[in-house]
Amino acid sequence: LPAVCRGQKFSVAQITLLQNDISAYMNTVKDLNDNACALIKIICSHDFAFSTPLGIISRKNEVGEVWLYIPEGSIMITLKHPKWGVIRDYRFPAPLEGRLTYEIKLNTPEPNTIVIPATVRHVVKKETIIIRDTIVAPTYTTTKERVSKGPLSLNIHLTAGISNNLLYGIRLFAGRKHGAYIGMMSDMKKMEATGQEGAYDTGNAKYHSWNITAGAYEHLAGALFIYEGAGYGSHNVYWEKLGGEWWKNISECTTGFTVEAGIGYKFKKTTLTAGFTAIKCKIWIPEVGLSFSL
Repeated sequence: LPAVCRGQKFSVAQITLLQNDISAYMNTVKDLNDNACALIKIICSHDFAFSTPLGIISRKNEVGEVWLYIPEGSIMITLKHPKWGVIRDYRFPAPLEGRLTYEIKLNTPEPNTIVIPATVRHVVKKETIIIRDTIVAPTYTTTKERVSKGPLSLNIHLTAGISNNLLYGIRLFAGRKHGAYIGMMSDMKKMEATGQEGAYDTGNAKYHSWNITAGAYEHLAGALFIYEGAGYGSHNVYWEKLGGEWWKNISECTTGFTVEAGIGYKFKKTTLTAGFTAIKCKIWIPEVGLSFSL
């Protein structure tokens, strides 16, 4: 008689980020908050049902798999099958990110089914029964995982810093999870010495500062990232004489190698940063930044 052997239970075998798959990026589906969804490709038949705490924005039944567009930040999913039961609240390794594509592979009784169409021939000879069976083994197909770096992002970031005076600047970020940036800051002033060093200063001082830096950034957990860079900068000090002339106080000026570091956080379309810039480790400039993505 035919026999069926099931060697596996219904479970999630693996979830993988398909880094070379740009389906979610090229065919963006947005949730009710106008944020881009993540795409999960589940290798299964179309009689499965799914649900998440944040809902499912769209479902597409493709050949051999089901595509689910799920809100960014989702952390779990429930899978249901009419014969094999329910996998409730399966947790992802990390919250899903918008415009990225993931793949879920399942362990189900179906692939491990061994069908034994038994061809039975009874030969009666001196009370001996001879049984010849034909076993048909299942065929498995393996797919090579695809690896990609995700979509390239560009961000123009406005910055402000303060030393003895207020500085303004701009920083351009470009990359994916890892990337590079270039930036500059200045007080937007033009100062020139109109006199020579001498006695009888009024005690008034003016300052002129600027710096140019470039470096790298790296995303940590979730939307948090750090950045660090180096470059060149200058901080000049001018003193006023009683006659109204200004002279450049070289002993108070600092020009040369500049370093900077900071931390940032991206919330939806808004990016905030906070850090510092140091010119020759003598002039320290705290700075903050803000940008909005279109």
